[in-house]
Amino acid sequence: MVSQGVDLNERMRRHPYGTVAGALGIGFILGGGLFTRLTARIVGTGLRIGLMAALPLVKDEVIRVTLRGFGDDGRQS
Repeated sequence: MVSQGVDLNERMRRHPYGTVAGALGIGFILGGGLFTRLTARIVGTGLRIGLMAALPLVKDEVIRVTLRGFGDDGRQS
């Protein structure tokens, strides 16, 4: 029976940065770093950046939906 496991040497050769990033992430979680202030700050910063990037898209969608609800004369349909 042939094992269908992960060939780490081949994966590391093809994707060295991704493999190192995955190892760092797994080590961070297993090392107890998941519920620390650093993690809270990283997540908070990521959420703020994500919201700042998404806000123009959400604003445009709200305007489009709102304008679609009004007819040509400005009255609600």
